[in-house]
Amino acid sequence: MMVIPAASGTLILLIFGIYDIILLTIKDFIKNILKFNILLLLNDLKILIPFCVGIILGVVLISKLLTKLFKNYKMLTWYSIFGLLITSVYTIYKGIITSYDINDSIKFNIIGSIIAFFVSFIVLTKLRFIETNR
Repeated sequence: MMVIPAASGTLILLIFGIYDIILLTIKDFIKNILKFNILLLLNDLKILIPFCVGIILGVVLISKLLTKLFKNYKMLTWYSIFGLLITSVYTIYKGIITSYDINDSIKFNIIGSIIAFFVSFIVLTKLRFIETNR
């Protein structure tokens, strides 16, 4: 499911460095269901239940937030999302090449979003100036 335009669930999991953990847990969960291994099944549920609750809450809250942001600040919201997507390339690349550090990823995404926000502010200010001086 995709709530943020052009950002898949896989991309979000990669950004936070938990893609492998979730994938392996789902695989183990299915294997433990087939083997009727209740103890290991409960262990898998300790990861999967918070993950699923987070997905549901995230979809509901992010969709409401994005609806309000797009309604009131359409271009700024698009530029901020664009900044997140651009900086996520670095995060994925770094995760593939080196050991993954989520703090670096979060810092880089915040910096990228701030830069995209200010670029969008400058562009929108310039566009408003051009429109008012026609």
